[in-house]
Amino acid sequence: EAQVILEGSAEPDFFKSLSCFSPDGTSLVGAEIAESSGDFADFQYDSAKKELQEVELAYPADDYWCVATTPADTVLISTATLSYELPEPITPQSPANGTTGVAVDDLVISWAAAADASSISIDIENTATGTSLEVDLLGSATSFVVPNDFLEDGTLYEVGLEAINEDGNKSVTEDYSFTTVGVAEEDDDGDENTSGDFENLGNL
Repeated sequence: EAQVILEGSAEPDFFKSLSCFSPDGTSLVGAEIAESSGDFADFQYDSAKKELQEVELAYPADDYWCVATTPADTVLISTATLSYELPEPITPQSPANGTTGVAVDDLVISWAAAADASSISIDIENTATGTSLEVDLLGSATSFVVPNDFLEDGTLYEVGLEAINEDGNKSVTEDYSFTTVGVAEEDDDGDENTSGDFENLGNL
């Protein structure tokens, strides 16, 4: 499946109105933002996920453009070029998908080198707490050492891997997971302890 994402920012200002168009003039975004709605500095348009051939037909490769105004009536104009040059998707190697009994210390997640990737993003999510660790790496990277204080015993982790090329196009690897060794901690009431040592590591 494939998806087209169009995003932009008016920072340090805000949007008062916003219109975005495809190369053939089709309107994709059209918004007039009322003062009572608050300040909007960012926007993101996501197409439906469809087979790649369907997306290419609906969103031709070429220049897309947006026109916006700010509360001070300043006009903002921007263009971006859509291409369908995609990096090779990342293939996880270790731990293998669905592995159980994974050690919580000194864990190395590895994958095969992704051709044409200028950068790689890895997102590791604790499915019990929703706590996640997201890290950006060089495109040549083939492994990541998970910090020892992040993983918890007896917990299912879902991992997303993105290969990103110079155009900003991403090939996303999903449905990859592993479960750590041991039994999840429980609190005094017998409920699973999901507090962890922190709430969010954020981006490194």
